[in-house]
Amino acid sequence: MATGHAVDLVECALSKIRAKRDVILSVTQYHVAAEDVAHSNLVVTVPREAARDARGVQILPVPLRIPASDVRQFWHRRAHRDPANQ
Repeated sequence: MATGHAVDLVECALSKIRAKRDVILSVTQYHVAAEDVAHSNLVVTVPREAARDARGVQILPVPLRIPASDVRQFWHRRAHRDPANQ
């Protein structure tokens, strides 16, 4: 599987080595997760690009094989020419 829901991809990779996560926080945006980790003793699995600008976060490689996941952005048609979206 080359694409899919990232949470499912992580869970599948963990199940192959018979490991489980202890999820205590769930957020809908990667940058929010990286920021939460910076101010706690938690760990998070996010795309590297989502964590690279987070201050106070140590970035380590994931110690298992996780298939690539598509990261998508959506916005309303009227905002398509907004330079921030482009």
